[in-house]
Amino acid sequence: MDNEKKKYMLCGAICLMLIFICAYFLCRDISDNGAGIKPIREQLTTATEEQRELTKGIEGAEARTESIQERVGKSEAGIDAATNRAEDVERNLTSSGELIRECQQILRDIRARGEEKDEGN
Repeated sequence: MDNEKKKYMLCGAICLMLIFICAYFLCRDISDNGAGIKPIREQLTTATEEQRELTKGIEGAEARTESIQERVGKSEAGIDAATNRAEDVERNLTSSGELIRECQQILRDIRARGEEKDEGN
């Protein structure tokens, strides 16, 4: 049994040594001065700049949308004004037509009176 314990202890010691060696080789490129995170910082800076550009683009699109909405509102107001003017013109034409008919009726009445006087003489 002692031999078995010795085998296990020797295997354990070898495993621990292998773990320390692997840890040394895997972690030796990590520096304390931040050089290992330099690419990550660059990526974060790039992402921040891209986010700012996107935000500016979105703000520009919002401003253009507001401008378009204002123009649409002005166009609608112009269309309403034109519709009102067209209705006014139509009313004026109708009134003019009625006035013309009344004038024609008056002229007919005057002519009819003139013919009656000519027949009566």
